[in-house]
Amino acid sequence: MNPPAAGFAFRLSPRGGLQPLAPQRDAAGLFPPSPWRVWRFDCDGELYHACGALHGRSSLARRCGLGTQAADEALLTALARQRPQDWPRQLTGPWVLAGWSPAAGRLRLWRDASGLLPLYHACDEGGTVSVDTQLDRLAARLGCRPGGTGLHAYLHLLDIAPPHTVYPRIQALGAGEGLIWETSARRWQPWQMPADANGEPAALDEAAALAQLRQHLGQAVAACLEGAKRPAVFLSSGIDSALICALAARERPDLTAVTVGFAQPELDEAPRAAAIARHLGVRHVVWRYDLPALGEALLEHARWAEQPMADPALPASLLAFRDAAAHFDVVLDGTGADELLGAMPPRHLRLAVAWASRLPRRLRRLAARTAGRLPGGYAAVFDFDHPAEVLRRWKGFSTAEIAALCGGPVDLQDSAFYRAFARHPRRAHYARYSDLYNAMPCDRLSHCARLTGLDVRFPYWWPTLAAWLRRLPLHLRWRPDSAKHLLRRLLAEHVPAALWAGPKRGFDPPLRALLTYDDHVLVRRHLLDAGGVLDGLLARDEVQRHVQRFLAGDPHGLFRIWALVVLSAWLQAHAPAGAARPVHPCPVEEPLC
Repeated sequence: MNPPAAGFAFRLSPRGGLQPLAPQRDAAGLFPPSPWRVWRFDCDGELYHACGALHGRSSLARRCGLGTQAADEALLTALARQRPQDWPRQLTGPWVLAGWSPAAGRLRLWRDASGLLPLYHACDEGGTVSVDTQLDRLAARLGCRPGGTGLHAYLHLLDIAPPHTVYPRIQALGAGEGLIWETSARRWQPWQMPADANGEPAALDEAAALAQLRQHLGQAVAACLEGAKRPAVFLSSGIDSALICALAARERPDLTAVTVGFAQPELDEAPRAAAIARHLGVRHVVWRYDLPALGEALLEHARWAEQPMADPALPASLLAFRDAAAHFDVVLDGTGADELLGAMPPRHLRLAVAWASRLPRRLRRLAARTAGRLPGGYAAVFDFDHPAEVLRRWKGFSTAEIAALCGGPVDLQDSAFYRAFARHPRRAHYARYSDLYNAMPCDRLSHCARLTGLDVRFPYWWPTLAAWLRRLPLHLRWRPDSAKHLLRRLLAEHVPAALWAGPKRGFDPPLRALLTYDDHVLVRRHLLDAGGVLDGLLARDEVQRHVQRFLAGDPHGLFRIWALVVLSAWLQAHAPAGAARPVHPCPVEEPLC
């Protein structure tokens, strides 16, 4: 497995203008066979740096009035001239871009809605802005150390959402967001593109909406398959991936469906995925990884990851992406439907947010102890300090525990997760939960794609489809008796509901088994025998207290210990001032303006 491709980097000083930094190879001189390219082009005096991939190039070329053999830079320049106010919104594929206008003294940054490619920025006291597509490279150049809100958010949520990173001095651009830096004002402000010209959709009945979904999603799948010679699709037992697989199978009879299976029957999606693939008549492969392989994948990811991320599915995803890159040139993925359509939280979580949060903390603790003696798991309705906690994907450390670990006050109200929670009234459950889907990053996919070079494509994020899904009224997005009912109806046209209509298991690897196999080898290696790698960042006695409780059988410490193991593995691979692996400094090119 190789380190990620170089991307682009530059700094913008108040007097010296833009200075591109020419990224060199890593110490080993290795690059993955990345599907992403780096572009530099000038459009009417504005210099652009961009990185990404253009999917569906033929349709984009036709819209720009160019031939299909036109260079990417020519396509991008033509598109920017056609729609100067919102041309990035028309791009098809993952991308990040930066545009510098010396005449206006304005720098613009933008990131596509899929969030597959990252973009980071930092500003020093003198007003010099640094921009980079690689966090560890920027951190090494600036001499940054981990800590702050990003670290606190990681310990609480097991991941770090933009704008924060694990380095307090560096911020990340959020998926689908834009920023403008005015050199005269020396501050960032949102880059708000004009509203979508299509506006709200005309009143649709369900039949008309289904017909439009069939058209938009079919076109998106076909465009994502363009140019593929050995196509595949990641297939779980859920609606989103099964629908992508069904539509892709119509386009490409040579399609292969890939499923990651687990030995535990309660976690294994392979049998239902096999039934779906069999009905569609596509080849189906199941990849299973044993616990030692998952443990090694954790270490491999920690070696190259730019910041810690403790998504439990990451090791299995990394192995699957690596194997997929060896067998296929394009793989479709069903991610995006939840973010675009939204979701309603389960009933017990709605009760916690709307009603239990009104109780004083002391009464909630008493109610949690009482409910804990009853069947049904209703203790979670009362067991929280802040109601946002019950909507987390994974139960990390509490804010009090983080304060003890880090030796200082903790305030997460400025994190993306808590800001999204606070934007909505107490009983706006659907809007809040849907917003939180977008506030919780899916960096697992971007990490794995960047480290393996797999060309993974997301039809639900196709611009025209994504814009149409966002404009759907609520009654077409969700019904109490049938979440995602439009997707369900379309899938039923291709696959009998009996094959997929059961409860969704989710991509949940055997985390407890991973942490306890071989006499807790991962815990011992990273938390007991790590030589104090967490010292200086976390209090050793607090870390050991949580470790000993877990080793003694504490059923509630699973995700806490997992977060510590991942953090320790990441720190062991990284020097205090950035990446431990050698990173050559970026030589400065001659200023372009």
